[in-house]
Amino acid sequence: MRSAEAARLAGVTPRTLRHYHQLGVVEEPPRSANGYREYSIEHVARVIRIRRLADLGVPLERTPDLLDGAADADAELHAIDEALADQIVLLERRRAELAEIRASRRAPDLAAEVAPFVEALTDGLTAELAALATHEMVLGYQVTPKAQRGEYARVMAPILEPEVRGRLRGLNVRLSEISDDASDAEVQALARDIVRFNLDDLPRTDLREQTASQALALEAVDAYWAAKVRPVQTRVIAAAGAAVAAEMAAR
Repeated sequence: MRSAEAARLAGVTPRTLRHYHQLGVVEEPPRSANGYREYSIEHVARVIRIRRLADLGVPLERTPDLLDGAADADAELHAIDEALADQIVLLERRRAELAEIRASRRAPDLAAEVAPFVEALTDGLTAELAALATHEMVLGYQVTPKAQRGEYARVMAPILEPEVRGRLRGLNVRLSEISDDASDAEVQALARDIVRFNLDDLPRTDLREQTASQALALEAVDAYWAAKVRPVQTRVIAAAGAAVAAEMAAR
């Protein structure tokens, strides 16, 4: 029989049959005098058996060893079963997270550990500033070593408290609405209040040393903020950042 007929009987496409030949799991039959390959029942049966193994999860390249008795079928199936069990655990974890996201209505593109902080940090900011703060938070969490993420969450936890969040929102509104022609006194006053919030409302941390990734992220964030915010806001952020850095270095 021709390849199209063999493929049809085996329940595959001619393309799949050619793929099996390329992988070497099914030998190509010899060509007859007219130049066409002539498939036998043996070829068709082998394709059917390969498909059966593939449906069980056996990699195609491993099927010849099982069919030809060169592999321990029980060991092979045990390995597949363990892999499937791992996939089930992963899928169940994903389903649980999807359920949590839908119940909490949090943004699905943010990690569960980050989403509540992003919401609080951006409260009261303009849409543009909120987007910048979100980018910074996402990147900051990503480059924080996993061993330090517990400390990261501990430091950020207070902003979820209503009173602290209220003070943060007030600062965000002031930063969003500060006039382009604000005086140096106004800039310094807002910067001082931001400093006091960071030092008084957020707990201290001993994580002063930065990894190379954290330093690179901080540099990128600073450059991004400088390019996106108004000059007066840059002045406030720079003054507050310098003051916080100086205070932390002195401790």
